[in-house]
Amino acid sequence: MLYYEDEYISYVIYINNEKLVKGLAIIKKNYKPYLHFHKEEEYYNLLSGKAKLYINGNITIIEAPYEIKIKSNNVHALQPISNNIVLEFIFEKGPFENIKYTYLKSRL
Repeated sequence: MLYYEDEYISYVIYINNEKLVKGLAIIKKNYKPYLHFHKEEEYYNLLSGKAKLYINGNITIIEAPYEIKIKSNNVHALQPISNNIVLEFIFEKGPFENIKYTYLKSRL
């Protein structure tokens, strides 16, 4: 199991193999995410809270429960509007260590 934590975000990856990656993140309101992309499709399941979702130049305000599939190489980021959000993220290919994130200089 992989775990990460800083002052704005914590996440645990609870399934991590060649066929599936599933993680759960808790993200605090003042988090300023970098726009990023990767070749693997990703699924976001917003389980709690309200957030600003950026995909390829479009911003949408979303509120839990909310599910979306983010296509391969789409530039995206998610920023909390509520005090915190709970997000499940899923990749249908792994393991997580092999997913190459490309970060842009811009933040949401």
